[in-house]
Amino acid sequence: MKSAGVIRIAAGLCGRYRLLSTFRYVPAAVRDRVSDFVADHRYRWFGKKDRCMAPSDVESRFRE
Repeated sequence: MKSAGVIRIAAGLCGRYRLLSTFRYVPAAVRDRVSDFVADHRYRWFGKKDRCMAPSDVESRFRE
């Protein structure tokens, strides 16, 4: 269940992300362990943001 959603989303994306959909052939137990590992380490690898990065035209709607 954990990794199945990522694979379904990747199948609908373009470019190199679509390559992730080939992991549907890997057993779910292995995929879920990798998913847990990435979830445990994502802030260390990618950092943590104080806020979501929104395009400037969307952000301007909330300033008033």
